[in-house]
Amino acid sequence: MQLNDYQIDAMGVRLPSASPEYALQGLAAEVGELLGVTAKAIRDGKKLDHELMIKKELGDIFWFIAAIAQDNGYTLDDIALSNLHKLYARKEKGTLQGSGDHR
Repeated sequence: MQLNDYQIDAMGVRLPSASPEYALQGLAAEVGELLGVTAKAIRDGKKLDHELMIKKELGDIFWFIAAIAQDNGYTLDDIALSNLHKLYARKEKGTLQGSGDHR
């Protein structure tokens, strides 16, 4: 599946009430759920369905990223390509490590 195809299909199930603010808050909530799965694995040990739960939460996060991208006029391809360009530019400059947005 291609990223833009996923975005089109995923937005086909977006409810009218799923506003841009909902998408931002939902992303944060889903990241929290992913962290909860990993925290419980650290505390209690990995359960049999650990990898499946990670995959499920990543899928939920991906949906919210697709929604936020759409809300801001971007496709997932736009986001992915822009990120790769940024990372490879940092690699060329030797600034993959460090802090700050403008490395």
